[in-house]
Amino acid sequence: MKIYILTDLEGPAVAEACENISQITPLMIEPPYEQEIRVLEGQSIEGYLRRGATRIDDRTVVKRADTMCELFI
Repeated sequence: MKIYILTDLEGPAVAEACENISQITPLMIEPPYEQEIRVLEGQSIEGYLRRGATRIDDRTVVKRADTMCELFI
């Protein structure tokens, strides 16, 4: 499988990728998903904890989920 890295919106790599779009498989990331959030010093992590995150330290929480929709994004 060829991997296309497209940093510009024009050029030969983009044209080649467009020509071969049916052969490019989507990137799939299998669950479970883990999101680490570190807040600024002095900010509270309580809101994240109330919504299901796990405390790592005074400024860091981790949210684990089976779907990306459950993450804090």
